[in-house]
Order: sequence, then structure tokens, then C-alpha cells
Amino acid sequence: MTRLTPFVLAALGAMAVPAAHALGQDPPAPRPSEAPAPPRTQAPPPLGVAQLQVDVVIERHRGDRLVGRLPYRLLPIAVESQESSGPTEVKTGIEVPIPPESGGGFRNVGTTINCRARQVRPNVYWLSLMLQSNGVYPAGGGSDAPAGDPGRPLLNSLNVNSGALLRDGQTLQFLSSTSPVNGEVTTVEVTLKVLK
Repeated sequence: MTRLTPFVLAALGAMAVPAAHALGQDPPAPRPSEAPAPPRTQAPPPLGVAQLQVDVVIERHRGDRLVGRLPYRLLPIAVESQESSGPTEVKTGIEVPIPPESGGGFRNVGTTINCRARQVRPNVYWLSLMLQSNGVYPAGGGSDAPAGDPGRPLLNSLNVNSGALLRDGQTLQFLSSTSPVNGEVTTVEVTLKVLK
């Protein structure tokens, strides 16, 4: 019987692994300590759909005196997408007759608010607001109205088309506008809340 030297035995052992692989056998698995650890990534919190409460307050000031305050509440739904949800809208008002010498007919006097919402990050919402508000100054002027024809009321109007990023519980002034007729200042303030 022929004795194999340690050198020959080592060479035969080195050839055994490739030969086993060539025969379709899997090479031995690495030890657990040698396996690479999977990369750690923290997934962002899920977004989705959120029911919002949006409070809109229109105020009119003359100097330091508050002369009008109109609060509204809307309940838009915010979705996580490139497109905002469908609009939530409120319309209030009355039809005011227009004198025949001014064209006759009726004009709607009131407020229309169109609100859309979209969730852009966790707890951050893009709010789009379109607002139209019309009012009537009393006929004949007076201390609270600009001078005009005593027989014809004066109609004022306010149009807002704006958007902003808001967080849950945040209040933001969307608009501050001064009337060129009598210096009256109108502000539009919006508060956003997420309903749980």
C-alpha cells in the first residue's frame, strides 16, 4: 500500500471542492458570522387618506374696529397622490335686485369657497383655496360705507386663489387686503386639523 505524503493529501483536498461543485453539489455554506448583513433602511410612515377639518374666517376691519366676521367650516379629504382630492365646496348668499338703470336683474351676494387638499409628507398637507365673497354697502352711504348714489347700493367683492403647506393644528393668514374705496382691511385666516 502506497503512503501519501501530507502535501499530496492537501492537494487532493483542495481539488475536492471544485469537483463537488462541477458534479452539481453546492459548496459548503458560509458561517453565519461571515454572511453579509442586509442593509438597514427605515421605511417612511405610511401616508394614505386623511379626513381634515378646515376652518376659514373672513374678517373686515376699519382701523382697530372689527366690522364683520364670517366663519366657515369644510371637511375635505386629503389623499397621497400627485392629484388632490375632489373639491369640497360651500356656497351661501342671497340674490340682490339691481336697479333697471344699472342693467336690472339680480346679483348673487354671498360667499363661495372651494377647497382641495393633498398629503405631501407625513402630517404635512397642501391646501388649495379658492374664495369669492361679495357684500353690499347700504344705499345712501353712511359712516360705515363709501359715498355713493343714495338710490343704489354699492357692491364689494373679494377673490382669493391661493395655496399653502400646513401641518395639523396650524393657523395661517391666507390674505390681507385693503379696500381702495374706504381703507377697510379684509383678512382670510385658515386653520387645518386632522380628524382622528
